[in-house]
Amino acid sequence: MLQKSVLSDLQDKTIFQEILSVATIGQIITTPFLRLIDSKTVATHILDLNQHFLQLQINLKQWSKDPSDLISDTDVISESASLMSTHLYLTVSRLLKNQLPEGCHGTDNETIREESLTVPKHNRTSEKNFADFKQIRHFKPNASIEHIEATLMWVNNKTVEWLDLMDPEIKNAKITLAMKRAPEFISKWHERKIQLKTKPS
Repeated sequence: MLQKSVLSDLQDKTIFQEILSVATIGQIITTPFLRLIDSKTVATHILDLNQHFLQLQINLKQWSKDPSDLISDTDVISESASLMSTHLYLTVSRLLKNQLPEGCHGTDNETIREESLTVPKHNRTSEKNFADFKQIRHFKPNASIEHIEATLMWVNNKTVEWLDLMDPEIKNAKITLAMKRAPEFISKWHERKIQLKTKPS
């Protein structure tokens, strides 16, 4: 049934041309940017992306008015490409404003580079954490936030591997100390939650 529905959509000339337009955006913008972010030679620092963000903004603004450099085909594809470029231009201008020339991170100098040396070029880690959080909530609907956060930290920090490298006596001592301090940290966590809830927005 699904295949028949897809085939039916593909036979619609307008839909097919719009798909081609989306594919072109993916080939010219999305894929190169993903490669750029993963690059260990072209963009080794998050600030190296600024110039590419600016060029993308310039190109999108141009394509929103005249997409002929982006795609050359029927009026339907050109209109679709122009519309997508307009929306992408607005999105880039809004979401990347801090890394564009007038933004708070738009300046590139050695001091800022040193301060932001460990800043990742992507947010995959946090996205993965949210996905893992959702999965744990799915399988353990009654699990507390503290439990889920502790589980994620335990996995992400590779605590088991770290403990296994220790002498058994030291390992047991650290586990005992952690168990002893747990109630204190849980109490502080609850205090902090109350502070955040009562803090005026």
